[in-house]
Amino acid sequence: ILACDVTKQKVTKIRENLIRTGMHNIKLKKHGAFEWESEWENAFDLVIADLPCSGLGVIGNKCDIKYKTKEEDIQKLAKKQKGMLKILTRYVKPGGYLLFSTCTISPEENEENAKWLAQDEDWETVDLSAWLPESLQEEQTENYYLQILPTMAETDGFFVSAFRKVR
Repeated sequence: ILACDVTKQKVTKIRENLIRTGMHNIKLKKHGAFEWESEWENAFDLVIADLPCSGLGVIGNKCDIKYKTKEEDIQKLAKKQKGMLKILTRYVKPGGYLLFSTCTISPEENEENAKWLAQDEDWETVDLSAWLPESLQEEQTENYYLQILPTMAETDGFFVSAFRKVR
């Protein structure tokens, strides 16, 4: 398992949590998703992309998001996410999976990027219901995306979608 984050602080936090939980099979690297690594191409069975986002799903805990976030910020983030996905998808081996998530409720950052990826003939959407609690299984869309709203699961707002690389 390889875990990466663009900031030294988060890599340090991940390391602390790994030590605390006794997990020793995870390598850590300070690495950004825009930094291409040729040796990673078609190398991973699973890539989990917790993409940077506007955070509109956690607005209940971070009220300043409401006042700081502008529509153009959301558009820039959605474009940035798409750029990251273009690179990250190349790391998944054929038959492998990509899971991407955000902590926002913005369609531009979620459904639109998932639909963009689903249009690529190398990828197919994956039904998440087997991994979801029963209370959320029916919330998955016909395209297998899951947008969790704070009112649905007594949690923050999140988005999750999964894809399988078919070739």
